[in-house]
Amino acid sequence: MNEKPTSYYHVDVSENYWGAGVTEEDIKVLLDGAVFESYYVDEAMTKLKSVLSTPSQSTTDNDSSLGHSLPSVSEGTRNFVSDTTSNLTVNGKYQFRITSLNGHKPVMTVSNASFTVELASQSGNDYFYVIRCGGAAGSTANVLVDGYHVVSVTGGTAGVVSDTTQPFTVAKGAAYQFKLTSASRPVFTGNNANFTVAYVSNSGNDWFFKVTATGEKGASTTFSANDVVVTTATIA
Repeated sequence: MNEKPTSYYHVDVSENYWGAGVTEEDIKVLLDGAVFESYYVDEAMTKLKSVLSTPSQSTTDNDSSLGHSLPSVSEGTRNFVSDTTSNLTVNGKYQFRITSLNGHKPVMTVSNASFTVELASQSGNDYFYVIRCGGAAGSTANVLVDGYHVVSVTGGTAGVVSDTTQPFTVAKGAAYQFKLTSASRPVFTGNNANFTVAYVSNSGNDWFFKVTATGEKGASTTFSANDVVVTTATIA
């Protein structure tokens, strides 16, 4: 049988001691190669497990002792409030008021390219975002703010459907024709400094507009139908 060590750490396992929480030095004593008599080890470890599983009653912010409950991991907090929380139909466009609760600028996005979103204005902590529907009636999208789902929107019958929705290029001096489908003639606009827009004709609910590149190479413009962004063209 091995001789009992001539010296060892004496860890106090009384209720008074452990009730105050376990310090880092105590853990070092327990775990950093210290030599104990067997009953000290067993009792100390039993009491240690008990303390670590019970949140401390201490409220001192800078208390470095163990035994305190671990801080919870936040799953995310919505630092904004939307004035609209129910799903809706967008007939052309709709404006949201998003109020920041902590001074940050909330960012609104949509999940479907048939819809566009832009920040229209700001007043204090209120941010006004406008969503426009450029797709067919019945198109749907999720509206998100800072990545959080707010509502779902559906395109209404007042929307204008364009045969061109992706950005494209037009050679300087060349023309491109859009076909817009709508129950009535839409208002089609662009930047006249770079492109001219001219109405051509219609066939039923199909309306044809011609745009001609008159600006310099590299200039671009965004085309809109009834104030809804359709696409962007660049002069090549």
